Amino acid sequence: MRVLRFATLAALLAGPAVAQTPLKVGDTLPDFVLPRVVNRAGGTFASAEAKGKVLVLEFWSTTCSPCIPALQRLADLQQRHPAEVQVVGISTDSEARLLKFLAKRPVALPLASAPAPGQDVNRWFPHQIISHTVVVDKNRRVVAITSPEQLTDAALLAVAAGRPVHLKPKQDVLNTDPMSYFPVDTATRYAVSVRPFIQGLPGMMRPERQGPLARRRLTAINLDYTSLFQIAYETSYFRIQNQLPDSLRQYDDLSKVCLDFIVPPGQEARLKLLMREALRQYLPVQATWAPATKPAYVLRRLKNAPPLPASTKPEQLSYGGGEFAMQGSALESLRAYLENELQRPVVDETGLSGHYDVAFATEGEDIKGSLVAALAKLGLEVVEAPRQIQMLRLTPVPFAN
Repeated sequence: MRVLRFATLAALLAGPAVAQTPLKVGDTLPDFVLPRVVNRAGGTFASAEAKGKVLVLEFWSTTCSPCIPALQRLADLQQRHPAEVQVVGISTDSEARLLKFLAKRPVALPLASAPAPGQDVNRWFPHQIISHTVVVDKNRRVVAITSPEQLTDAALLAVAAGRPVHLKPKQDVLNTDPMSYFPVDTATRYAVSVRPFIQGLPGMMRPERQGPLARRRLTAINLDYTSLFQIAYETSYFRIQNQLPDSLRQYDDLSKVCLDFIVPPGQEARLKLLMREALRQYLPVQATWAPATKPAYVLRRLKNAPPLPASTKPEQLSYGGGEFAMQGSALESLRAYLENELQRPVVDETGLSGHYDVAFATEGEDIKGSLVAALAKLGLEVVEAPRQIQMLRLTPVPFAN
């Protein structure tokens, strides 16, 4: 996943009462009817419609960037094998949001809006990370709880024919505090703990914000080396040159690690600097800054646009779910956000050095278009142009002779 996004999906089900315990591979899926299917006459989908076919339930969201191409791949799979498979998308989004999405990116699958919590489909297939894919065979037996990329043409045809097939299981740890994997004494002054990938947890970075370890502790779970150096050097993924060998840069479970890092009292301001030293000691990677000319976006003011009104409000920043809001913040916050969304270095050439209030929403199906429109209302624009960028170069630590 490019940008890691996770949620517990609340799916809505209409029909008679059925067992509410989670289903596992080998269990039988009860009959159900999904309401609020926004792109078909009647507005519902009944599981009986998939009789004689493999049924795929795809849990997703329009705010999950990797979910959108994954959903399209499943739609293409169904188009190639219409007699063998029926895919249904179950989204966290409202009906209005789904309709807006479909207006720009039509998907030839039934898409159900399911914002209400505590309903049957969610109880059958609880999860924290999307995409989440459930594959049910022609006999209504759950044969896989997996990820969408696992369902290839060959795998689908094997399930349809009743042949054994292995799809890599997707396992979420539910209702578990990931910090329980790193128990520490609150009197700890300094600590570095590195451990391998933890099955079932999403990738995350959590700074300690309260208590005696506040601002002294940072915990990263299931992150690859590039992400750890990105955090420590406070740069973006798009300003890193990864020159590590395949054994260190594959984005699979074996190449991800967990890091718990605590600095001494009084060293809070140096946490990231000290984290760099810890990474150099514990990981087989060295990092150096080097200039390189790269394709970039340049953020600048529109001609004749009035200046942004200055703000004296306390600084606040929030973003996620397609929304961005900063209050009393320097334009660097906006620049960094744009860099993540546009997936290319963004250089600020506005000349604006004050603090500002900015808020807008984007659309997952048209990130760039909605950003351009939002910036124009602020008197700003982004244009493509090459620029010399300081890049963080990651190379393997050479072996001593």
